Amino acid sequence: DFVGFPLPKTGVLGTYGWANAAILIAFVWQALGFYVILFGAGIKNIDGEVMEACELDGADGFSKFSKVTWPLLWSVKRVAVMYVVSNVMAMFALVKLMTNTKPDGATHVFLALMHQKGWEHSRMGEASAVAVVSFIVSILLGTLVWRVIGRDSLLPSNAAGKFDSPRL
Repeated sequence: DFVGFPLPKTGVLGTYGWANAAILIAFVWQALGFYVILFGAGIKNIDGEVMEACELDGADGFSKFSKVTWPLLWSVKRVAVMYVVSNVMAMFALVKLMTNTKPDGATHVFLALMHQKGWEHSRMGEASAVAVVSFIVSILLGTLVWRVIGRDSLLPSNAAGKFDSPRL
């Protein structure tokens, strides 16, 4: 047993249901440090006067984070999501090293097909086609994510970039 969960007799990576969970845990573990540093740098870059002003307005810890800090991290969040999309598309190496797409193809990812076609079956043309399709999908997915989480998409079309000062 591991923390109350029964472990399979064939090992975590050799069991159909557990293999994907193990890869997900490894993926999160290897990426966590990068995102902690990325968001830490973003928080450090927030102007101290803004935080001081929100404290003077009476904001407590959570409201300060949710109403000031989190919105000011918009560019950092956008970069983080793009890195996640890029890293998910490039998960082939992690899957290949941990499970070699086993058991029964449970951990098979798209780029594993490229490796399988090119190196195991010597079909370089098919492997190249898979690589090109993967590249196109990555570009389209990145563009879609960039547009969906773009800051301007949250504002009315006439208000993008135009913030009026309050009238006195």
